Amino acid sequence: VSSEGSQRTADRRIEIHAVKSPFTAPKAAIYTESDDFQFNGTQFLVSGKDWDPATGDTLVGSSEVDGIQTTGNPGTIAGALNPMQENNVEGDGPEPSILSAPFDYDLQAMIDQYAPFADDVHPGGTIATGSIPDWGGYDDYRIVHVTNDLHISGNVVGGGLLLLQGDLTVSGSFTWYGMVINVGEITFTGGG
Repeated sequence: VSSEGSQRTADRRIEIHAVKSPFTAPKAAIYTESDDFQFNGTQFLVSGKDWDPATGDTLVGSSEVDGIQTTGNPGTIAGALNPMQENNVEGDGPEPSILSAPFDYDLQAMIDQYAPFADDVHPGGTIATGSIPDWGGYDDYRIVHVTNDLHISGNVVGGGLLLLQGDLTVSGSFTWYGMVINVGEITFTGGG
């Protein structure tokens, strides 16, 4: 925005740059407004460490974030873990890395803010081998908006910002490089 004015022999010009900043991302691998978790088996990892997607190694010297932050009761989530699962939720602080969230984020407002910029709008349903969409990857970020419940039973890879307005069920292999914002429930079954 610029404005110019003059009075007699004096001229003035004022310029102002106004920028709408993006939302503040939670500093955790998982942010949840629920404490209703169920963990089965030991073949899962919730990690607040910084991982190199190309090598699968943690980046030495990078800062860690919490494994899980919740607006619910962190003790309830930790209580859902058995002793063999506690080290599967790692991040800043002692394991399991489960803490109270410092903010109560408006997840629907985040979805509403970025949905108009979606590179791909998907109606939901089941994604199986043979019908896998191109949702980018770790070096190809996109905004993907899924407008209903989604079941992934194939090998799906994507990257960027995934906006989910329904429940997510994963029974296949699902890798997402970036942020997932979901207002529904998330269920991983089988080897997902």
